[in-house]
Amino acid sequence: MVLLMEFGHSESAIRGRFARGDRVWLAIESGHLLGYCWFTSEHYLDEASGLEFSVRADETWLYDAMVAKWARGRGIYPRLLASAVNQLARDGKTRVRILVDCLNRNSVRAHLAGGATPERVIRTLAIGGVRILPRHLDLRAVR
Repeated sequence: MVLLMEFGHSESAIRGRFARGDRVWLAIESGHLLGYCWFTSEHYLDEASGLEFSVRADETWLYDAMVAKWARGRGIYPRLLASAVNQLARDGKTRVRILVDCLNRNSVRAHLAGGATPERVIRTLAIGGVRILPRHLDLRAVR
């Protein structure tokens, strides 16, 4: 829990995620958190885009992932994602869904390197001055 808090999450937020049944995969080296991926098998609301998605019993959503700035460029995220997806597949999940901003090329590359494949492009536009968002990729990772 302490390692996750180093990435900016409060203890109560982390406990809330675990209470919902969410799962986390960690990359740790010499006692230092290199990165993490959070997954939920519950109804998913992407707060950045405002889009809501239902979740089938055989799928899960990757909704929060990060690699420490000092550890980037070492291929940590693709390995972390692939490892998590392999375990989730053994647990009966046939699909891991990921919503990625198309303009974030580093994120798109990292997800593709981890085994994700584009499934569809989602275009979002907020009306009334709230926000305008770029296209998002709905990615699917399966092992």
